Amino acid sequence: MRKIYFSVIAMLLSCFIYCSTSKKLQIDQAEKNPIEYIFHFSKDEIENAIVKSFDLKHGGRPFYEEETVFYGEKEYKNFLFQLWNPNRLNSFGTLVDTLFYIQTESRSKVYYQRNGYPYTYSPWRYIFHIDSIEENLTKVWIEVVEPKVPIRPPLIELPHTSWTYKEVPSTTVEEYEILQALGSTLGVNDMPTIKIPQRIVF
Repeated sequence: MRKIYFSVIAMLLSCFIYCSTSKKLQIDQAEKNPIEYIFHFSKDEIENAIVKSFDLKHGGRPFYEEETVFYGEKEYKNFLFQLWNPNRLNSFGTLVDTLFYIQTESRSKVYYQRNGYPYTYSPWRYIFHIDSIEENLTKVWIEVVEPKVPIRPPLIELPHTSWTYKEVPSTTVEEYEILQALGSTLGVNDMPTIKIPQRIVF
């Protein structure tokens, strides 16, 4: 009987948390940052700067080195940061394309829990899109894939259980921070100031 009672309580609590976090979230368009930027450099120079900026093996560094992130109220040191460059090869071993993407999570500057702690912003990845316009003119835009935050711990702590995540709109803060870091490596010092959207609590 007690097991049934606790199961019902757990289900009701789960439903309450889901309902309280299922409202549609929106970022004001006026508060968004650019997610693309045109640099006066060649595509090769841009790709070299990406490696120099973000590849830890080549002197790059994470944005949020040893940053404290929160799962609920529990604090963790975040060491998740990696630049991937899996060159795409066709079946004959010929290079088709170069793809860069970053995997990391960080303390959100926009999404906050009701207890005052920031959510841990945990997209699947940030992908660089690099388009050569002219010989020394290259557009870079950052695509964020599956932006989400952890909202509920597992009901039962078992191996391979994980938190429940909620998908959220991109804040554009992190994408623009990536562009700014790239610009800094290239010596670009006239990029617009970053905007932090109004805090969203749920």
